[in-house]
Amino acid sequence: LALCFQSPSFIGKDEDPWWRVTKFMDDFNSLRELSISPGWLMCIDETMIKWRGQGLPWLAWVPRKPEEHGVEMWTVADVSTGIMMHMDLNKGRDLNKEKDFYTQYGATTAATLRGVQPFFHTGRTIVADSWFASYKTAKALLYRGLYFIGNVKTAHRQFPKAHMRGELDGTGRGAKIVMKSETPALGSIYGVGWNDHHLKTFIFTSGVTMYGVPAERRRQDEFGNCVPKQVDCPQVLNDFY
Repeated sequence: LALCFQSPSFIGKDEDPWWRVTKFMDDFNSLRELSISPGWLMCIDETMIKWRGQGLPWLAWVPRKPEEHGVEMWTVADVSTGIMMHMDLNKGRDLNKEKDFYTQYGATTAATLRGVQPFFHTGRTIVADSWFASYKTAKALLYRGLYFIGNVKTAHRQFPKAHMRGELDGTGRGAKIVMKSETPALGSIYGVGWNDHHLKTFIFTSGVTMYGVPAERRRQDEFGNCVPKQVDCPQVLNDFY
């Protein structure tokens, strides 16, 4: 009752083991869409809610998170205000396959599209970490009128990560390489490789590749003291970080 603010509906109980919270989350998303207009930059990420009780339909385990066990959601926030705009519950592998966009795109791109669906064709830019970022995600968003900036790590199919690594091998911190792919009827999709303390690669469809605000780093001097160091950084990565 505290979650729903009304008597829970039993409709769909047999089909959805998360029925106790599904309506609450749907209403939350609808209200945010109607009442808040986010800025040009939005962020999608994973959110973990700690759970130590019993009876959860599916318990997520994400070892890399500060809270490893609990309820996982994919959430979208407005960067300028920090307001959460959309919540999408990870209901488990089988139920997630029944959600929108999964059949066409698979888990990660589908989760991205569902989170930002209310903002299709508004020209906003979505930033995301490596779980969401891929060539497939960038292209799917561009097709729906949204731009993208994402850190590419393991999902590098159709992305020239190995080539970038070879080109930047032996260069100093702050070195970069920019590559472009033309997509018919959509426009350009770009990739940038950037030497920080190690190679970092990003895919984006909106942004400036000239150097912007330097990245603030720290290093040890000859006496073992930590001193600030500035590393040249492409402007598009200023938007990402």
